[in-house]
Amino acid sequence: MKKQLVKIFTFIILTLIVSCSSFERTDEAIRIKPEATHKYNEIFNRDSNFVAIRNSNTLRGTVLKIVEVTKPVDCTAENELFETQKYVVFLDSLQPDIKSLEMIPIEDIELIGPKLSDLPPNEHGNINWFESFNNPLDPTTIREVPVEKIKIPCKDSSTKFCDCSPLVLPTLNCPDCDYKSYFVELRGGIAAYRDRKLTDIDMIQQVYEGRSAYFGDIAAGYRAENWGLGVVFSSGVPIYNSFVGDDFYRPFGLLHGRWHFDDFFCMRPFLFGEFGLAVDDITLDLFRVAICEECNEQIRIEDKSKFDISLPVSWGLGAGLDIPLPYCWFDLSFDIGYRSLAIGEYVEASGFSNVPSKRRVNMFFFRLGITLGY
Repeated sequence: MKKQLVKIFTFIILTLIVSCSSFERTDEAIRIKPEATHKYNEIFNRDSNFVAIRNSNTLRGTVLKIVEVTKPVDCTAENELFETQKYVVFLDSLQPDIKSLEMIPIEDIELIGPKLSDLPPNEHGNINWFESFNNPLDPTTIREVPVEKIKIPCKDSSTKFCDCSPLVLPTLNCPDCDYKSYFVELRGGIAAYRDRKLTDIDMIQQVYEGRSAYFGDIAAGYRAENWGLGVVFSSGVPIYNSFVGDDFYRPFGLLHGRWHFDDFFCMRPFLFGEFGLAVDDITLDLFRVAICEECNEQIRIEDKSKFDISLPVSWGLGAGLDIPLPYCWFDLSFDIGYRSLAIGEYVEASGFSNVPSKRRVNMFFFRLGITLGY
């Protein structure tokens, strides 16, 4: 992780160095070694967000300089170890401005300077000579570019480059929390659903209404590694008894299972699934009738086709994020999901005034809350 931060830090600093200075476009050629050409086939244009294909054998554009970066590999007090990497700072002729600089490792380039005997030797071994694109190998048009050396010390809190403000790359320190073998979820949410407001026994007249409502959930259960299994109780949302027009909350209880993925930027993505029953009086009556053979026999066959007395099974699923807070007090959690609720309604049939019938209400919801279990 430390090496990656150093590389990112180096790249940003080099870009700032060049951006602090003005430059004039020139027309050089950079010959790429055959084994490295695959890395330079495409070029990204920041203005148009378009990826273009270019000749990766010979890049055409402006060579600004060579940068020699010395960066730490081992910063222990006993043995400070550094490594050096050289880059060619290059702006492709297809790019609109200096914001699109490329840092090309020098080992990917066929350097022309050391091969030309007519050039006077310099302290850099002539690696900083680049040929003109239109007049390759012509000693009169070959151009020498500056070589800049940068050393990144093990501890650097004040170094400034080209009079720019110091750049600090923050590190992300995630809370190291010890999860226990249980979890408790407290959630508040809002649901959007389509409800049937009014109907008749023959289903000829039906009136529907789009609705939204707030609700609260509490869940608890056992946790084992990435798995969690428990129960959830919800206040539910108001749903009509469409045969008589009554409107009241339908609480429900569900088996609740969840699966956590590995940490991602200190967040823990999870999936969850639910399975159970609404626990209002009418739905519980429907459940009793559904499992009672004697009750089923009391309902005339011709009436059974007009309503549903099957088991009122509800279910749901969703996905969300747990975000551990400092000191591991609890996780801040939010999720989105879908629930299909089976609820009971009373209808007059077969000489009874309160025969329960099943209806299904589908809803989408968003929840926000906390998860305990440290």
